[in-house]
Amino acid sequence: MSFFEVFNEFLDKHLDWAPLSGHYKVLARLLRRFELYRQKTTRTKFTLILNDFDSTEIERFKEFVINEPKIYDKYPSIYKTASDVVETARKPRRPEKRGENSVIGILKRLRAFFNWCVRRGYLDRTPFATFTGIGSEKYGTPYYITIEERDLIAGFDLSDKPSLEVQRDIFVFQ
Repeated sequence: MSFFEVFNEFLDKHLDWAPLSGHYKVLARLLRRFELYRQKTTRTKFTLILNDFDSTEIERFKEFVINEPKIYDKYPSIYKTASDVVETARKPRRPEKRGENSVIGILKRLRAFFNWCVRRGYLDRTPFATFTGIGSEKYGTPYYITIEERDLIAGFDLSDKPSLEVQRDIFVFQ
């Protein structure tokens, strides 16, 4: 089975019901763009192969995730068409710079996929066994707003921007 056939099995059998399955579909598309990027930069028919994924490849993938906005500028053809790795109606767009916590989350999801592969017998050992570059999320000191500040935000008129109204409401009710 190809890398993405195994990944789609992971999505179908392990995560079909999970609320986080969308995050894993994003990871699948990200891995596909990484594969296309490697093809462009190595000028070969590079394909991701489950058994060939090692700590060096994880490091390359991490660098790709961090530098994807710059890569988009240099190789826009990678992003011209939507990925066929997972079904999506979403149109590709220019990636935004990811924060350190986002990169760590992506790597943790990739690690979960490889751990699943080991449990299913697709791999003898996860490539993350020798990779030490994930790190841990860092969050700042929480700041609490007053009741008056909350009410001011809740009452702010955003009727001309419905998507911001939703974000405001999520913020207020958290």
